Amino acid sequence: ALRGFLMCLVIWGHTLYYNQEIGKWFTSCYMGTFFFLSGYVYKEKANITFLQKVKHRTVRLLFPWIVYLCLLILIGAITNPVKSLEDLLLRIAGGLYSRYTITGENVLLNSYNSTTWYLTASFLSTILFFVYQEISKDIKKIEMALIFLAFSVLMMFCPILLPWSLDSVPMFALFMILGYQFRRLESKLVYTYRIGMMLICIVIYGVLVAVNPGINLSIRSYGIYPSAVIRILFCYMICITGSIIYINIFQFLCTRWKCICLVWIGKHTLAFLCTQLVAIGMLENLVGRFSLGSICSEILIIIGTIILCTIFCIILELIIKVYPKLSILI
Repeated sequence: ALRGFLMCLVIWGHTLYYNQEIGKWFTSCYMGTFFFLSGYVYKEKANITFLQKVKHRTVRLLFPWIVYLCLLILIGAITNPVKSLEDLLLRIAGGLYSRYTITGENVLLNSYNSTTWYLTASFLSTILFFVYQEISKDIKKIEMALIFLAFSVLMMFCPILLPWSLDSVPMFALFMILGYQFRRLESKLVYTYRIGMMLICIVIYGVLVAVNPGINLSIRSYGIYPSAVIRILFCYMICITGSIIYINIFQFLCTRWKCICLVWIGKHTLAFLCTQLVAIGMLENLVGRFSLGSICSEILIIIGTIILCTIFCIILELIIKVYPKLSILI
């Protein structure tokens, strides 16, 4: 259910043009929470080697990346016709580079396939997480986590965004490690301590989001706080405390309600993630023809995007019944 809710936050985040002051309280941590949650729900499987894990992730993440990338480039070519061979090659190169931009000026990924960066970033982050899991000694694991932290701080000063999010992957892997360790810690805490931890996280999250908004992990933007080092540390704390808050909220909700719709969206996160911008683009053009208020327009776009992505997933499921191997696309 939480994964489905986070997917709805991603859609909301991509439509936040007028209500950023409200949205920042909910969307500042969601991308970090995706990685934190991946570590939180990770379960070790017996008799699975490191290479087998890598092979599974390659099929699970890189094959869908290629399929959706080709599909979205095709859709982009239809809605925004290719002007020249150079334009076509730039779009393909941008897709393979898997970053929205290199320097912040020249856009590599068009508006439809810009979310595909997550698949390559998730793949490399998971590989680092698996490397961490292979280390047997706890002291070595701590050293590795600290290296990830130090590397992510140093990469803040890199003048370009590296391909496949190489400059951000250690941060994402560290979120996965922290999520994995948090689950082990959480199981040892009594109910009273968990409530106290939740309240502390709410206070920290609220204060830090107020002083350091504007987080966008996809382009290595860690907020607006003047000091670069403090800014990234604040970003870490926002994502960690936000993740803990969301996990605890949904643990409470799911023990009382089934949250069927969010669970269904969560099971189709990949399809929603990769197709949402097509739906948002269509609906923005449609809603823009009417004189609606900003809040009303935003709500209509969000609801419409969820509906269109749902229709796409239902069609995809029908195709999967004929070609079961395509199930990795959802």
